[in-house]
Amino acid sequence: WYVKWGSSFLLILAMCMRATGNPIYQVFDLFLSTVGVFGWLVVGLLWKDRALIILNSIGFGILLIGVLKIL
Repeated sequence: WYVKWGSSFLLILAMCMRATGNPIYQVFDLFLSTVGVFGWLVVGLLWKDRALIILNSIGFGILLIGVLKIL
């Protein structure tokens, strides 16, 4: 329950930051999105939901590449 709602909150917060168009928020958006998608990946694994697992595995990989480029 906590992982699902916490991850959803982080993703909504990241989308709000993305919507501002402020370049300073892009880094925070990327980090929050990565953590949120990872949380949903965990939820998908716990629920054994293949659609959630596939979607969030790919999303996590894409976002992780972005995080590594920043670091």
